[in-house]
Amino acid sequence: MPTLSIVIPVYNMGYWLPIAIESCLWQSHKKIEVIIVNDGSTDNTQEVIEHYSSITNTIRYHTQPNKGSGIARQVGQNLAKGDFITWIDADDFLAPMAAEQLLKIAIQDNVPLVCGNAVTFSDKTLNTRANNPHDEIHHTTFCENPDYWECNTIGRWIFSLPFLNNGKAGRPFLHPNFKLSLGSTCFIFDVLSSNVPFSQCIDELYFIRQEHKYLLPSPELLVEQKLVHYLEVKSILLDANAIKPFINYLNKNYWNDLKMTLPYMNTQNIRWLNRIIEISFELFADLNIKWFSDDYLHPEVDAEPDLLPFAEACINKERKKVIQLLLPLVTSSPQPNNSQGIFQTLRSEIQSLFYNRSKRTKNYLQALEKLVSNRIITNSL
Repeated sequence: MPTLSIVIPVYNMGYWLPIAIESCLWQSHKKIEVIIVNDGSTDNTQEVIEHYSSITNTIRYHTQPNKGSGIARQVGQNLAKGDFITWIDADDFLAPMAAEQLLKIAIQDNVPLVCGNAVTFSDKTLNTRANNPHDEIHHTTFCENPDYWECNTIGRWIFSLPFLNNGKAGRPFLHPNFKLSLGSTCFIFDVLSSNVPFSQCIDELYFIRQEHKYLLPSPELLVEQKLVHYLEVKSILLDANAIKPFINYLNKNYWNDLKMTLPYMNTQNIRWLNRIIEISFELFADLNIKWFSDDYLHPEVDAEPDLLPFAEACINKERKKVIQLLLPLVTSSPQPNNSQGIFQTLRSEIQSLFYNRSKRTKNYLQALEKLVSNRIITNSL
């Protein structure tokens, strides 16, 4: 069986990192290497990394000044020596059979990519949900299954390392330097749009902690990272003639991101509003307004009613109308992500007791926490 390189880019995640590391070390498939890239952390991340690397040669690490998660992922890829590679967030974890199951399918189907199913869970309530699940599929492509635009969580995929390094038309697949998951989303779209064959494993193998995934609400990050990444997605997908996946992605996410971004803009600072309009004009340029209608979007997604007039105004470069549509968002109150009241939290905790997925997630977490505790006590494998 081949070797799997598991890269963990990390920035100030020392509290959760041990769980991620243990989930790599407990893999039933033992031919793995773990590469941790410390991207300028200022907490106890380096201490955690050095502790684990001192007790097993499975782990290698690289420490660098803060350069962004995209560069950290690329550094991990450059250091990797395995046959296949994946990246996991430092606050997520893998099921113990993840490497074995995914590699088995990759070898059997002779494909350079395999996608597993994923679970999103709450750190507070352990309530869970399937993350854009798919049934088992063998040897398909993005052209045949364009709904994989939703499967843009990088930790649920394994990739042939030679395939990534060779790339398409002699150009290796590289990681755009966007913050958090934005760069990995662009990376996956770039890989999938090359129409490379891949297979789907039906098992839930990657567990995503829904807290800690959000950008800090600063204009620089929200505008120049969150919104600008759509321009990169547009370039990738439209160059591959993947119009429907791009419009689906835009329809599902862009207006919601505007609603999250605009309340943090100072109404007296016209700079950011101008920048958002500039990005939006470029984003919607040369698009067809009919692509944002229910007739075009169904059955995959429902049309976002608020996006339709905004898209039309941007396509037609109607600046005054765009401002009229955005101003109510500027003056609204910022909404915290994933906030719940006490009653809602309690209800979620109770619900989690009755779902097999939540029980399995809880059992995995408890087992990993026990491994972390034992590791601290014994300081050995």
